[in-house]
Amino acid sequence: MSEELDENKVHLDAKEALLERHRLEKKELNAKITDMKHKTPKGDKKKQKELKNEITLMTEELTKRHENELKSLSTTSSDLNTNDETINGLTNQLTEIKVNTKIIDNNVDSDLIDNGIKYSETKVSKAQRRRDAKALKEKQKQQRIAEDMVDDSENQRLIELDKLKNILSSRGLVMYDIPSDGDCMYRAIEHQLSLNNIKTNVSELRQKTCDYMKTNKLDYIPFLTSNTGDLMNDEEYDGYCNDIATTKSWGGQLELRAISHIFRIAIEVIQTEGSPVLIGDTDYRGCKSLIVCYLRYAYSLGEHYNSVQQK
Repeated sequence: MSEELDENKVHLDAKEALLERHRLEKKELNAKITDMKHKTPKGDKKKQKELKNEITLMTEELTKRHENELKSLSTTSSDLNTNDETINGLTNQLTEIKVNTKIIDNNVDSDLIDNGIKYSETKVSKAQRRRDAKALKEKQKQQRIAEDMVDDSENQRLIELDKLKNILSSRGLVMYDIPSDGDCMYRAIEHQLSLNNIKTNVSELRQKTCDYMKTNKLDYIPFLTSNTGDLMNDEEYDGYCNDIATTKSWGGQLELRAISHIFRIAIEVIQTEGSPVLIGDTDYRGCKSLIVCYLRYAYSLGEHYNSVQQK
């Protein structure tokens, strides 16, 4: 009985952690969608239609993945006794891997996913569940290996990275890699400020950004929309600002604009599509700018910021 209670507690803890990650991913997606809306010309009906379709696809993919993860997690509870239930649980997980594979490259060998695991007709033991989990982990590892084998000439991430390196090289700069952990924009700014002998950290940057945007609400709230597509109300805006300080919510041009005002320094965003974007009042532009790189295809989850440094 004690062992069964311990298994239930582990399952509940895992579910709570999964739901928290889902909540953060939804917030990051919302912030990403907001930034995409700001970058799309409102008078261009074609681009607006393309944006709407892209947002729908992104939302459906995230929702489907979350549903599959929750279904997969439920199969590991202590109530899981039958062979059929075990197969169904792992099938959901393997299906999700297969969907993600098709998104990356339709030519990835599906045999890496379709090789099933055979089970006996007896009750699944705790040891068997561990073996099943280990087998699934190995399949996921093989899937990641397969993804790395995609033809580089058709890989948007590598193409973008190569273009960006050439742009930086022409200016005597090289990329400074920043981890993709939800704080990438703030970590890139932290690194840039350190090069200007200004000491700070991610938590401090997030709090200062939150406070500044709350104090200057009228400068920012017109550019933010809620999940319904309507402009944010005061309560939603305060929640948006609080998330900046308390979560790993994704940062974009609005947050960079706030940081520029906070430190009274211009921020240049280098990208492969279009000219560099200079953020900050003209009064700040006489000083040395902070420089960050914007990568649209850096990771499968979306955009990413890196910093730069001299060669």
